[in-house]
Parts: sequence; C-alpha cells; structure tokens
Amino acid sequence: MEEKKTASAHDISRPDNPVQSAGRIFSLLELLAEKGSATLTELSSEMGLTKPTVRRLLLSLISMGYAKQDESSLRYSLTFRIVEVANQMISHFDIIGIAHPYLESLAARCGETVHLVMLTGSTASYIDKVESTSSVRLVSQVGREVPLYCSGVGKALLAAMPDGQISSLIERECERGALVQCTPHTLVTLPDLMEDIRKIRRRGYSIDNEEHEPGVRCIAAVIPGTADKNAISLSAPINRIPLSRIPELAQELLETRDAIGAKLQNQQAAG
Repeated sequence: MEEKKTASAHDISRPDNPVQSAGRIFSLLELLAEKGSATLTELSSEMGLTKPTVRRLLLSLISMGYAKQDESSLRYSLTFRIVEVANQMISHFDIIGIAHPYLESLAARCGETVHLVMLTGSTASYIDKVESTSSVRLVSQVGREVPLYCSGVGKALLAAMPDGQISSLIERECERGALVQCTPHTLVTLPDLMEDIRKIRRRGYSIDNEEHEPGVRCIAAVIPGTADKNAISLSAPINRIPLSRIPELAQELLETRDAIGAKLQNQQAAG
C-alpha cells in the first residue's frame, strides 16, 4: 500500500500530469484576466515556470480560442470566448425562472404538457415541466434525459447545429450500439434523420411523431438567446394532438419561444 501512495504522489508532480497541466492552464487564464495583457517573459516570471512551458500553455489556450497574441506588441490577452462561456452558464441558471411563467401560460392555453430542456452533451435533459390540465398525463420528470435523434426537443436542438456536428454526434452514438429503434416510427439512419432536420429548419419547429414513445406526439423549438442549448416542447397523446392540430399548437409554441427569447435578451441587455 505504501508503494502505491508514493507512486501516486510522484505521478501528480510529473510535468505531463493532466491534473497539473489543467491547474496551470487555469492559473494562466486567471493571470491573463487579471493583467489584461502580458508578454511571455512577464507570464513566465509571474507563474514561476520556464518560457517553453508557458508558451505551450498559451498555444493550448489560443488553439481553443481563449487567448490571442497581438502581432505588433507580441503581448498575450484573453478573447471574449471566456465571456461567451460564462454567459452560457449564467443563462442556464436564469432560464428556468424566466421561462416558467411562459410555460405555465402555454400549458393553460393548450391544455397539454410543456417541457423546458437543456442540451447535455449527446442527450437533452428536462429541467422544468408544467403538467397538462388533462387527467391523462405523460410519464416524464425533471432530470430525465432523452435521446437527441428521436425526441422532439432533441431533434430541434440538432437542427440548430451544423450538419457536420450532427453527423459526428450520430456516428458516436452508432459506435455505442445505437441508434436504438424506440418505436416502429423511430428514424434510425443518418440520411432519414438529416431529411427530417431539413424540414425542421424550414418550418422552425420539430415534430416527434411517436418516434420516442408509442402513442405520444411532441412539438418542439429551440429558444433564441440560449446559444441553441435550450428548447421547449408541447407533448400529448396522439388522440389529443391529431395531425390537423399541429399547425395551431406550433404557432402557440413558437410565440412562447419568441417571448422567452425576448425576455432573455432584455435581461442580458439590462445586465
């Protein structure tokens, strides 16, 4: 046991240890935020690291879009990428409180269940829900994750992505043994999914036509101002959302989506 502890301590102190490298990256990022801009010599001195080491860290930040170097002064500074990331994080904390009254209004007007979701890697997670006024309710709960390729909210989020990103996500899912055919209506090939994505982009909302759960239809759309990370949906058993009712419900959904987006935009402008 003693040998294992010694080995672990040695590993942590290694220059190529990922934990130490991450620590140095964040220390450099914080230092640049504090100083505004700095030369390689200044950063090396402040951090107590060699110039080659700091240069490697800077190149990592530059390659990820978090830092840049001025061509004339050769000084390094942060880009606004860090602000974008911070705003995305803040929007997830604000989005529930901002969106909830609008979700309640939509559910009351339409009489159906409304969800708010957040993109979480290769899935979408329910982060808020307003129940239908009907006695027959959907089995869904906050915190539940749903696949992107076969859910209404998931396909809406996919449609906001570039085609290459969609292909990469679906290819990764296929490597894991997916795409799972959840129902006889599930689209399980990339060409079929991309054809549906093109339709979603044209009309501005997605339709889950019993693709995720048998007997359930869902209409969904991405909320503007959330970096395409949040979407809302309206779901019900198919007998309550016949195909003839979709245009009417979609209009209600899109108006709610736009209202939430405008509220977010006003809050961000005020803040």
